[in-house]
Amino acid sequence: MQQEQEKILKDAVLVFLVKDGQVLLATKMKKIGKGKLNSYGGGIEEGETPVQAVIRELEEETRGDKVKGILVEPKDMEKVGIMNFHNTTEEGITFVCKVHMFIARYWHGEIISTEDLADPKWYSIDAIPADHMMPADAVWLPEILKGRKIVGFAKYTPHQASLIGEVKITYVDVVPEQ
Repeated sequence: MQQEQEKILKDAVLVFLVKDGQVLLATKMKKIGKGKLNSYGGGIEEGETPVQAVIRELEEETRGDKVKGILVEPKDMEKVGIMNFHNTTEEGITFVCKVHMFIARYWHGEIISTEDLADPKWYSIDAIPADHMMPADAVWLPEILKGRKIVGFAKYTPHQASLIGEVKITYVDVVPEQ
C-alpha cells in the first residue's frame, strides 16, 4: 500500500468525547494516523482559536452526508493538554506540530461512521486499545482521561510510524492557551 503524501501541519486540535467512564474512538481513514484508532480533530485554520477549530473539526468530521454533525459548545469543552509532535518527512524536512487537546462531556447530535473516522466505538478509559493507536498515544492519552493536565513532547519517524526516544510529559495545573 502506497503512503499518502505527508502533510506539514504545525497547529492542530484533538477532542475526545467522554461519558460514563468511556471515551469514543474511531478508525482514522485519512492523513496522519490512517488506519489507527483516534478521535476527532485537525488543523487550526488561519485566524481560528483552538476552541473554534475543535468546534469546526468535530462538526465537519461527524457530518457524513447529513446537514450537521456533532455540535459542542465552548463551555462544554475542557482543555487538557498540549502535545508537541516532532516529525520528519521522508524528504528530511523536520517540523513540530503543536496539538491542543480537549475533552467534551456534553454535545448534541448523532455519532455516525464517516469517511474521516469510521466505526466509532466506546472504550473504557481504564482499558484503551493503545496497540491500535499512534505510538505516543499510549503514554499521554491515559493521563488526560484520568483528569490530569499535560504538556508533552514526542518525536516520530516519517509517517509517524514509530517513536524516536521517549515521550516526555510535564503535569500542569493550567494548560497554556497557545
